Amino acid sequence: MSGFVQRKWRWLGVGGSEAVEAVLSMLTEAASAAGMPEAERAVLAQALEGDPDRESLLPAVRVGLSLLPPESVLGHLRNIWANGVRWLNEAGLERCRLLCSSAPSLDLVSKRSHAVSGGPAFSLFATAATRGAIPMPNRHLDELLPWAPLSVIDDLIEHGGLMPEDAPWTRRNAEEGLYLEARLAPARVSGEQAERLEWPAYLRRRSFLQGETLVRQEPDDVWDLLYDVVMDGDVTAVSALDAALPRSQQIELRDLKSGALSGQWPLSMTEDIGLWLLMAALWRPRNLVDAGRSPFYALVALNRAYDLVKTGDLEAAAEQARSLTRDSAGSRKVPADLVQEALALAAYVAVAQSERHESPSGRDRLLDSAEEYAGRAAAQGGAVAERNLRLFRAWRGRKGTTVVRSTIPSSTSASITGLTGGRNAAGTSSGSAKVTPGPSQT
Repeated sequence: MSGFVQRKWRWLGVGGSEAVEAVLSMLTEAASAAGMPEAERAVLAQALEGDPDRESLLPAVRVGLSLLPPESVLGHLRNIWANGVRWLNEAGLERCRLLCSSAPSLDLVSKRSHAVSGGPAFSLFATAATRGAIPMPNRHLDELLPWAPLSVIDDLIEHGGLMPEDAPWTRRNAEEGLYLEARLAPARVSGEQAERLEWPAYLRRRSFLQGETLVRQEPDDVWDLLYDVVMDGDVTAVSALDAALPRSQQIELRDLKSGALSGQWPLSMTEDIGLWLLMAALWRPRNLVDAGRSPFYALVALNRAYDLVKTGDLEAAAEQARSLTRDSAGSRKVPADLVQEALALAAYVAVAQSERHESPSGRDRLLDSAEEYAGRAAAQGGAVAERNLRLFRAWRGRKGTTVVRSTIPSSTSASITGLTGGRNAAGTSSGSAKVTPGPSQT
């Protein structure tokens, strides 16, 4: 390139052969852009031939760049910026400096007022570059949502720049719209739509809530761990579940664990049947359980009485069983079926205590008590309870016969496994059903 031509370019702020080459590369692509008006194309052609016109070149360049793909425009701007060409007004110079910066987020945060005053595209860049520290002005959303890259919209959702009420899925094609709807409003997505999205977290959550057997992942995901902890009561997996849960659910799990230290939980937890198995596995009460606090405490009390019978502590077992059988128990949130189980257990304990009593009158009092408990259980109805009463009376009527105590009365056995009822209930429990993150783009 002759020195005369280089001087012409220098008059336009393009100094040096490398800068000229960068400008010529940009002009070549702009001149060949589809839709370029002939007048502007002629101006660019004249410049490419070595005779740039100072008055008409920059307007023609602007027209040409507006017809190029964004990635081409950005590439050319960075190229000419690196070679010292400053064909921009004051606002353009600031934005180009940020676009070409190696750390735009730091520059943007320090000049926030400039960032938020830009147009739609630059505002989107500012929000994406600062990972949401500079919010997207709402006035630009309608213009941006139809064309912004899906990955950028994904970031906006991640950083709280888009909310469900913005309904971005209405501005995209069907496939992308379904994905965005699933991210922002997962409750609106059907199982069929989740299958179309190939959204495994949704499908596994649905299987979990419906009580289906999950195919374990490698490594275990949150649903595997929820199944282990909530539905199987495996307390050894609690720490792994804690690490896999979202923050809000981590807090709930830790509240549940801390409640097990004293057996004190918020009412919402004790009313959630799906959490009972885990709560009972974590809590091992050493003292009398107040059965009247709620159905959960009543079930724990019944199982504690049963465990005390198995260990031979009949006095403590009798005390715990009586806590469920008091006349006021029905008004103290003890379910009727547990009252019947407790009455059967109390009758059994009284018979067992009578065998240890040395005084005939004391034995008779205990047997009278056992018959009263068995009678009250039978009065509530049920073939098993009625059969237990008949067996007791027949045995007592046969003087000198020894009681055969190989098992606890059969009416009690159902309550002992009652906590496993939480396995099915866990599927609909409020605690375990809250993990509903939308899909994430990979």
